[in-house]
Formats: sequence, C-alpha cells, structure tokens
Amino acid sequence: MPSDMPSGSDPQTPIPQRGAAPWMKWLLAGSLALNLAVLGLAAGAMWRAHGWSGPSHGVRHGGYARPYIAALGHDARRDLLGQMRGRRGAMPAPQEMQAQYAAVLAALTAQPFAPDTLKRALADQAQAAQQFEQDAHAAFLQMVLDMSPAARADYAARLGRIMAHGRRPFRRQGGSE
Repeated sequence: MPSDMPSGSDPQTPIPQRGAAPWMKWLLAGSLALNLAVLGLAAGAMWRAHGWSGPSHGVRHGGYARPYIAALGHDARRDLLGQMRGRRGAMPAPQEMQAQYAAVLAALTAQPFAPDTLKRALADQAQAAQQFEQDAHAAFLQMVLDMSPAARADYAARLGRIMAHGRRPFRRQGGSE
C-alpha cells in the first residue's frame, strides 16, 4: 500500500487534492493588491490633506525659506515671484537650466570620463543656484522692509502658526492670503 494513502481506503479511490484552485489564488492575490492600493490612496490623501507635522514643525523639504514664503500669503508670493522674474539674471531661463543639466549628463557619460568637466558643470550649476538664492533673499527682505508695522505683525503671526502647527506651506487659506 502506498504511504500517501490513508489506512483502510480503497487504492482505486482518488485522494482529494488539498489547496485552492489556481484561479482562487489569483483572485485572492488580486483582492489583496486592490485593498493595498485603496489603503495607499487613502493614506496618501490624508497625508496630502493634513500634511506631516513631525519634528520639523512646519519646515519641510524645499529649503529653510519655505515657511517664510508660505506665510506671505498667495498674493504676496505671486508678487515676490514676479519680482524675481523681473530681476535680470535672477531666475535662469528654463532653457539655461536644461543646458546645465545636459552638461552634467554629458560629463557623466563622456568616454573617457573627465572628472574636471563634471566638477566644472556642477560648479556652474551651483553658482547659478547661489545667485538665485541671493537675489531671492534681497527681494524677500525688501518685501518685509516695505511692510507696515501692522502688516509685518500679521505676517509674523502667520509664520508663527506655520511653525507651531506644521501647516503645509502654500495651501490656500481663506481671507487675503
């Protein structure tokens, strides 16, 4: 008698197969994937709606200036961006930025590889970023200096709320923002 047969059974009787049909396994795997996708979408929506107020307390990726700019309000941010566009050389043209990235890519893929070419391309990019940052600082500072004491106090209160509550910067709020 074969060892896989239960004792006392007829050798001609087929042994029932254990496990689910293959289509059932696929159905369960698909159901699990769909449930995980829905869970991920829900978590992402909550994250997006409420932001993340972890230890950064309002300062998020995107640089230290992000809460300062967010506290300006929508119209003031638009004005600041307009001022930056008006400053000659402050904001590199998209074509110039694309050319800088292309130069880095070309240096990375060059045969033979020339480290000095890559260093130069990255230095050019860093210099453009530094110039933009300096111009942005000057425009932001001028905007704050031009504020009335009441407007500056209102700005400080909005900045304080962002820093205290970790509000997601650049979300449109009611009122004059």
